[in-house]
Amino acid sequence: MTEDLTTPLNKEVVEKNANPTTWEDFNNIHKRWNFTRMLGVKGRQTIMCQEDITDEPRMEDYPITGNTPVVTLDLRDHCASQIDSRINGNTALEIPLWSSKDHATSTYIRNTDRWCADIDLTSVSVWTSSSYAPAPHDPDNARCATLITPNTFIAAWHFSYFPQISPGDTFRFVGSDNIVYTRTVAENMVQIGTDLCVGILDSDLPDTITPAKVPPANIADYFSPAISGSNRVAAASLDQQDHATLRDLYLLNTLNANFSQSTDPIRSLYYESLITGDSSHPGFFIINGEMVVLTCWHFGGGGGGTPVHPNLVGIIDAIRDFGETRVPTIADLNGFITY
Repeated sequence: MTEDLTTPLNKEVVEKNANPTTWEDFNNIHKRWNFTRMLGVKGRQTIMCQEDITDEPRMEDYPITGNTPVVTLDLRDHCASQIDSRINGNTALEIPLWSSKDHATSTYIRNTDRWCADIDLTSVSVWTSSSYAPAPHDPDNARCATLITPNTFIAAWHFSYFPQISPGDTFRFVGSDNIVYTRTVAENMVQIGTDLCVGILDSDLPDTITPAKVPPANIADYFSPAISGSNRVAAASLDQQDHATLRDLYLLNTLNANFSQSTDPIRSLYYESLITGDSSHPGFFIINGEMVVLTCWHFGGGGGGTPVHPNLVGIIDAIRDFGETRVPTIADLNGFITY
């Protein structure tokens, strides 16, 4: 037995070099362990476990015994369960992020009854000085920035040119500490792909603002059958009203990330069609309880936009051209099977 790990309970990932012959054998050996998370990749097992509520996770080494079982997680199933476990069959949970918001006084009170109350969405701006008058619900939140590092963000490119998101424009973000932070666009936006752009702010946001993670370039490899109209993936989104709605991703390629109303009868109740002014807000997966941004809205209705994953090189190059060395964090898909 190795030494006890020193990280806090339920936060340490424990890796196995190999498995016993079956997971049943493993469970019999460690009856007292509570398996709170179990992932797998070829050649090893990743397990989060604890002996009882007072113990920290432990790690044991096993000899490699040949053909040992490998447990893997399917990302499509995981994305669905990340939503379904929070809705839990309820048909009328709330979708607004804020129980009240007042741009004039910079007052934003979080709605603790929303279905995704435990998901950190602080990366998404709540107000911009570059108002968009045609937006029917909230013109002051129609131009949205999604933070991907402490001081860089992505947005829809078409909202950078009519009228422009320009140096001197400001965005507001609300931290997990409920403090409102305002930052100024420092340089011209850089177009990436068809309708994404990257911008840089005049200074870092604090640690209470968590940048959104981005998907790996090979995200499509984690889905079999391939994503299609009949093989969808559960996803979430935001809009100018700061409504956290649900939809299905039905197309993902190098040019498009397209969504529509969910075919699941419960999730479909949490759908709203996107309209004028919702552009630039994010569509995203929830993976391991975290937001992973897929696109910024270009199209209305079910929603669609230029995908992030095939444009990672361009996004990173733009950030480095700003003089920054920090780059977006790619979502950790260790343990999810690729096809």
